[in-house]
Amino acid sequence: MHRAACSVALLLTLCAPVAAAQHLPETFRSIRSTVATERLGARQLLCEPTCREQPQSDALPPSDGVAGQNRPVGAVVGGLLGGVVGGFAGAAIGAAGCQSSGYLDFSCLGRGAMGFLVGEIIGVATGAHLGNGRRGNWARDLAASLVLAVGGLGVASIDGSPGPFLLAAAIQVGGTVAVELR
Repeated sequence: MHRAACSVALLLTLCAPVAAAQHLPETFRSIRSTVATERLGARQLLCEPTCREQPQSDALPPSDGVAGQNRPVGAVVGGLLGGVVGGFAGAAIGAAGCQSSGYLDFSCLGRGAMGFLVGEIIGVATGAHLGNGRRGNWARDLAASLVLAVGGLGVASIDGSPGPFLLAAAIQVGGTVAVELR
């Protein structure tokens, strides 16, 4: 039962970006076009004598009102939440196949740690991308998250105390967000 739940969680995590990228049905597109046309028509009536002709557009402006504007707070919050959720989901999936024998099994611990790392890398990139309203490039975010995580783990493992690991995680989230907002 635990393996099935983890498989469903993994499937939903992998399918989320694809599902979010789907287009609206024709009914909703026509409603959006009508609203956009009415907005442009009202704007042209208000400034008829002084305005130049504005091109007609099917697209509504984004919800924040400015086309192409990044959301840095959303990207940071999304990166942090995505890293935490992805890490724990990856750890659960990684350790799902282990059979407990009543004592600490290091192979299960290693599987869980590897799953946490993979889930956290994917989660940071996906969270930052979705938090920014899918404006950047997810593959570039994933590459940045991977490079920063592996590099940060390499540098932080020299000392072994928890401080450098937390600093490496903060640098990973910050760097991934910077790549997403670029």
